[in-house]
Order: sequence, then structure tokens, then C-alpha cells
Amino acid sequence: MMKLFSLLCIAISFAGHTCINQYKYELNASVQYHQPDNISYVDMNAFITIKHFYHDNEVSWFGLKADQTNLKVNGVLSPSNDYEIPFLFGINTKGSITEFKFISDTPENVKEKLKGFAYYFQTHKVSKENPLVTTLERDAMGEYLVTYKMDEPYIEKNKVSYKESIDIKKSITRYQLGKCFYNELTASEKVEITDGPIYKSIETNTDYTFSTNRPILDSPLLTLSNTPDDWLIIKAKPLSKADKKELQEQLKLLLPSLNITQLASTELAELLKKYSPILGEVETVTLLLNEMALEDEQYMRLFNSIGQIENAASQMFLVNTINHEEINDTHKFRAIMSLLQGTEELTPSALYALGDAVLNNQINRGELQPILVTAVGGIVDNRKNAGDTLVIQDAIIQGLHASESNKDKVTYLTAVGNMKNSNHLDYLTPYIYDGTANVRAATIMALGKINNPEAYNIVVENFNNEKNEYVQITALKALSNYKVDSNFKTKAIAIAASNSNSEIRRSAIELLTSKENKLPNKDLRKMLKFESDKSNYRLIVNALRDGD
Repeated sequence: MMKLFSLLCIAISFAGHTCINQYKYELNASVQYHQPDNISYVDMNAFITIKHFYHDNEVSWFGLKADQTNLKVNGVLSPSNDYEIPFLFGINTKGSITEFKFISDTPENVKEKLKGFAYYFQTHKVSKENPLVTTLERDAMGEYLVTYKMDEPYIEKNKVSYKESIDIKKSITRYQLGKCFYNELTASEKVEITDGPIYKSIETNTDYTFSTNRPILDSPLLTLSNTPDDWLIIKAKPLSKADKKELQEQLKLLLPSLNITQLASTELAELLKKYSPILGEVETVTLLLNEMALEDEQYMRLFNSIGQIENAASQMFLVNTINHEEINDTHKFRAIMSLLQGTEELTPSALYALGDAVLNNQINRGELQPILVTAVGGIVDNRKNAGDTLVIQDAIIQGLHASESNKDKVTYLTAVGNMKNSNHLDYLTPYIYDGTANVRAATIMALGKINNPEAYNIVVENFNNEKNEYVQITALKALSNYKVDSNFKTKAIAIAASNSNSEIRRSAIELLTSKENKLPNKDLRKMLKFESDKSNYRLIVNALRDGD
């Protein structure tokens, strides 16, 4: 009987009835960052409707849509429209999700949110003959080892371990299969994510339930065409000049009427998406930044929100702001920072316009240009998994080759380092021998960010031969990004104990207290006996506290 129920999860129909089901979904979660007092609480509930659409080879395709979604973060209602977009997911004969299909203009960050719903519907076949199954699956956090155990009339699912830096503290999911996926499901998970891009440690506690909802509430999913391409592919109708002008006038009236500093950035981003057809045009940039007179805090919120939209129009708004001759440097700086925070693929138009800005086409050489160039290196690194950024990389390399002043060399060397691309090693190494200490230091720091064995050897060799103390300090800081070899660690210990320059000692201490190279506490305590500088002493004490 259990075999039959398991097969029903991937079947097109049962007893002549199409697979359609609806659940009441409830989630309670807490997210604690590495600071004990930094904790967020998330509560979410929705009605989730699921329907089989078609079968393709050995994959069954199901549509999923959430409705009446209610999302609260720390008790405050948050926008939840992104969670209510319909999409398709494919399940193979083993019960694993293999593919997704989304409406054509769905942003990448929204796709990741929606995938989270689908992963709840993965299940593996178990039976009386085969009551315990261990297999690999994937969810939004990565690939993990999981066990399924039969405990009639339930099946118990337990995640064992992730391949990535995720520690599973608790994972219990119990569900009862029905004619179309589950009759009910309860789950409780506790995981710790280490080595995150922003926080070193994030701990999440999550409890959620699915209970069959009857009678089934009306959901737009049930009215969609059974030919998914009819609703997955959106063919946008071009706007006339009059339509665009009308949208610009609406936007001009909307923003002053809102107290946008009281809106969450995500909420304002949702409102601005409606104006995507005109947001990326130069006229809109002029309208918002020159013709309107918003308060400084309002402009800060505006740029933050536009950066979060992450579509072609918002990217062009930010790049056009940077390249606009009549926009002030404060707005340009905010546009640069908004682009730096994004992770989505840049459109070709945005890529070429940004490359143009790097090569100094529109921005006067002044304080803003170095900020732009170095930030663009970070933009490339943040988006390295989201499309081709060679246009910008080439612009930065060209800028480095064309640099004549030491200041420009430092700027472009920093940008190359921020890209963190080992293919750029050959562009950096000639500057190791530059006659100016600042240029050598910028090169060393860039090599530290690239983080590969050849770059490591170059930095070590430079340190061994370098006479300038500023460059020595920079080399020690750069090596903190590596796990240094035993010979260099011995040298760093000697420097930390006896070098007469307190800043050089501090850089050595920072290396010896870094994650990859941290000394045992007994050795750190020995260092305290020799350290006379208060800042350095405090650095060692803090490292001892972290190790306790």
C-alpha cells in the first residue's frame, strides 16, 4: 500500500482524477546572527495550491501558487507579493525535483524564494520491503544527505548532513501521503550556517506545517491554461511616447505624496516596479534627481529600493545616474553603492555603459572616479555567478594599462583585486617591482584577495625581500586571507614578539589570530608577555575570548 501511495506522488492521475491539492501552510522561524542579541523572528502563513500540468519523459510537471500570503518579520507585516507568483517544478520518478520553469520576467532573487515552496514536495519511495532509504537531495541551501524511514501510517524524513558549511542541529519531518502529495506534514529544523558572505555564523530554527485545506479555495492557478507556455512567456507590448510620459507624470506625483522614509525598502521597491518601463530612461533619471526636490533621507531610501529591484530598468537607472553629466556626485555615489549590493546578471546595456564609466567617458577625474573603479571590481565579484562580466573586466584592465599616475595605478590595482579572479594574476605581477611603495602595497593587497597558491608565493617572496615597512604591513594583512605554511607562521610569531614597529607587530598578530592561522590559546598568552602596545594587547585578549 505504501508503494502505491509513493507512486501517487509522481503520477499524472489516480482513479481518473487529476492531481490537485491545497494546503494551509504555517511557518515560524528565528534567525540568530553571530551576535547573541541580533535575532529576527519570521512568521508566515498562506494557502498553497498544487496541480499536475503534464508529463514529459520521466518528469511530471506540477504548478504551484501561494495565495493570501501573510509574512511578518519581527511582528511587522512585510511585502509578500513575490511569493504569490505561479510557477512549475518537475519531479522525477524517484521523487526528487529536477527542474523549474518560471514566468519569463521573474527576477532571480524571486525565483529562489519560490523554489523554497517546491522543495517541500520532495519525497522518496519507501515500503514495507524497503522501509529505510538513504539518498542525496537538494534544496535552497545546497545538496544534503537524507534518510526516509517508514513508520506507518507516517514517513519520517531526516536530513543528515549538507556538503556546504551547514551544520544540522535538528531535522525531523513527518508526513502522511495521500492521493496527491501529502495529507499532512509537520517539520522542525535547526541549522547553523558558517562562513556566510556577510555573517560568520547564522543559526536558524524553523517549524512549519502543511495541512490539507477543504473545501479548496479559489486560486488563479486553477484557471491557468493547461499549456504552460500560454502564461509562462510574457510578450510585452511596447509603450508609446504618450504612455511613457503619462507614467512619468504618475511617478512625479506619487513620490512626494508618500512618506517614503517610513516605507521599508522592499515595499518601496514593489511600488516602483510598476514604473519599470520608464525607470531606466535618462529622462526619468533627470526627473527624479534634478527636477524633484526630495529630502536627503528620501533619496537614500529611493536608491536603496531601486537597487533591490534588480531588473534591466533599475540597473539602467543606476548606470545612467553614474554617466549623467548633470547629476551631482552624491547621487552618483549612491548609484554606485546600490549596484555594488546587487547579485543579479547585468544586462548588456548596463555592462557596456558601466564599462564606459570605468574608462572615464562621462565622469570627471576626481574623488568619485577612484570610488567608481574600485567598486566596479566588487560588482564583478558579486555577480561572477550571474552572467558574463568580461566587458567590465576588460575596461578595468585597460584602465590599469593606461594609468600614468601612481594614484591611478593604485585605483585600478585595487579594482583588479576586488574582482578576485586568478586569471588576472599576470596583469598584477609587474607592479610588484614598481618603484613606489603605494603601488607595490596595492598590488600585494590585490594578490591577497585573489587567494590562489601562485599569488600566495608571490606575496611571501615580496615580504621576504621588501624593505618598506608600509608594504610589509600590507603583505602581512594580505597573507591573513591564506593558510600560511609553517615556515612563515614561525616568522610571523617572531615578528609579533620582537619587531620594534607596533603596526608591523599588529599585522602579524592579526594574521596569527585569523581563522585559518589562529594560534593555540597557550601561545597567544605567551605573546601577551611581550606586547606593550595597548591596541595590540587588546587584539590578543579578544582572540583569547573568542577561543574560550
